[in-house]
Amino acid sequence: MNAAALLSELELLNHTDRTRRMIELGRRPEAEREPLLDELAAGGAYERRFVLMSTFGSRDGGRAFQAALDASDSVHGPAIRQVARLCSDEQLTRLLQELPAARHRPLLARWRWAGRSTAPVDAWTDTLLHDGRRSEIWPLLAYASPERVNGLLPEALTDGLAPDWARLTHWHPELVGQELLRRAAELRELDPALTVRVNAVLGLLAERESGLALGLLREMERTTPLVHLNLRPLAAVGAPELAELLLASADLVQLSLTGQLRKWSAEQIGALMRQRPSVLSAAETAYTRLGRERRQQLAPVFMAAFTSAQGVLPWSFAASLPADLRVAEARRHLALPFLQTRPLQRLPYAGLLPWEEARAVLDTSLRSPDADTRGEALSGLIFSLRSDRGRQGELLAMLMARRNEQDPVRNRMLTGLAALPPGLWQTGSLDALGEVIQSTLNAADLSHATALAAERLLVGLLPFQPQWGAAWLAKLVQARGQVNLGQLEARLTTGTAATLITALLPVLRSWETREHEGQLIAASRSLGRFVKDAPELLDLLERLVRGSVTAWIAVGALVVLAEHAPERFAALVPRLLRQDPSWATQ
Repeated sequence: MNAAALLSELELLNHTDRTRRMIELGRRPEAEREPLLDELAAGGAYERRFVLMSTFGSRDGGRAFQAALDASDSVHGPAIRQVARLCSDEQLTRLLQELPAARHRPLLARWRWAGRSTAPVDAWTDTLLHDGRRSEIWPLLAYASPERVNGLLPEALTDGLAPDWARLTHWHPELVGQELLRRAAELRELDPALTVRVNAVLGLLAERESGLALGLLREMERTTPLVHLNLRPLAAVGAPELAELLLASADLVQLSLTGQLRKWSAEQIGALMRQRPSVLSAAETAYTRLGRERRQQLAPVFMAAFTSAQGVLPWSFAASLPADLRVAEARRHLALPFLQTRPLQRLPYAGLLPWEEARAVLDTSLRSPDADTRGEALSGLIFSLRSDRGRQGELLAMLMARRNEQDPVRNRMLTGLAALPPGLWQTGSLDALGEVIQSTLNAADLSHATALAAERLLVGLLPFQPQWGAAWLAKLVQARGQVNLGQLEARLTTGTAATLITALLPVLRSWETREHEGQLIAASRSLGRFVKDAPELLDLLERLVRGSVTAWIAVGALVVLAEHAPERFAALVPRLLRQDPSWATQ
């Protein structure tokens, strides 16, 4: 085979198969492959890249060396990977001598990432020092030996640039940290230049040498206000000593520490919440995401911080407390004098009680002539279902008995049901739940907000009860004409997705009209990667591409096909271009 025949063969292959073919060629005996590779090497950049590919099979450092000297970016760029794997120290030194300085750093970076010797890097820095080319050393010094770095580090931190300092910290964190610590210890007043250097490396130093980073921070804090220092990396690694620094400083630091509640002591968190509440501004949300044991440990601290002067703990926080504390707080709030004249604020706490107790507390309010009071009472009772899932039938029977409630009350009912964990519902309760939804859709005064609550309830249930949910979704679409499926993909498995799409197809077909084309595309996007396994849905999208009179609809459907059904997309595009060449502009 000659080079022309090989190129003809490669022309018919995709990139992956071309690479495989050249690796296979590289593994052939030297006498068979070398004449062919020499022919390719005499060609253009396209052919020379194939020669480089062959080194993955031949492991020929000489070919990699020649590729690294190539004038074409498309050849010498990929070649540095093979240089790091295949070339000798002597070949690397020759490359450093022959290549322009701009190409030295990526070459040495790949060399060090491959775990190769630092000897040629040290030798090259000797050459640069001898020639007086010191400025070329700083971008490369990180790849040298610790001994060479130690000797040149003071100068590198003075004359180098921020990227050079970051590379040095990545490869030699202890050396950089100790040198900066020495400089910080010598300070007697604010040094803006040193502050810049410390901030440039503090993040990497915190990841690799957190103790050294904290020591450096303490030394800097003697002369430098904390607001001038980059504290976020230390907050990200959850260094407990950072809390002590903040508590001891009067600086108004803008920093969020809520992501590290797992790592700090209750005493530290309590002190921060009293003295520096701004750094824990989102602590309530972070608390709800902690494990039960950690929430139990931190509960007294958070309760003390969040309880108002009137003794009221925010309901959202009380709801996140461990069960024993949650019930105790619910009882305390129901008896709190401050809330006795504020029923709408008081009633939600009853929902934190066990079902029977909540039902007894809310009984009078459920029969109140005031719609807002009845709504809050029903919402609280629905919330208490979390503590006793076996009461679903009792709750749904009560809601059906109130099918003729005013829309504001019905809204609170549906909003409460939608907020329950969708996995809570038992199959035996679905018929009764469907009756509640149907009575909502039948209501003459049904508001948009209440319809949205019903929609959220159904969409939440789709991954758990796909056939039931899709059937009711179809009824909701028929009644309301629209629905938003959100990001369903993240909540589906292959099995539930197939069931759901089959059940949804009648709904999706009903949207194949000009008024609902946008919803069809949105629903397809919400199903994400599962679209590719639904031929009928792909047919719907293809018909939209070919038949919609609205440009953005056609393009939107084509985008879904391109992302999730590339084979369909590849077959469709030529046909579109033949029918209408203007598709080339999309």
